[in-house]
Amino acid sequence: MLGTQYDVGTGQVRFAYTVLKAENVANDANQWALGYVHNLSKRTALYTNYSQVKNKGTGKQFVVGGGNGVTDAGGSSSGFEIGLRHAF
Repeated sequence: MLGTQYDVGTGQVRFAYTVLKAENVANDANQWALGYVHNLSKRTALYTNYSQVKNKGTGKQFVVGGGNGVTDAGGSSSGFEIGLRHAF
């Protein structure tokens, strides 16, 4: 996994790229993610992320979020999230 964060104003743009190599399954996969965190205060932030995973070969094991979703062999899965984080 390789990731980076770039500060912009009161927030951060984040990017990550992952190469998944798995044993005893029919495939490997590549995943990328792009996100933004906007700090509202020292303890509160809004965030959003988008990610996509692309299965290689005939496999269909990896999905974004790790849920029960199944893609076609060699297919892809994507996900989007938005939220509010507050530290007490």
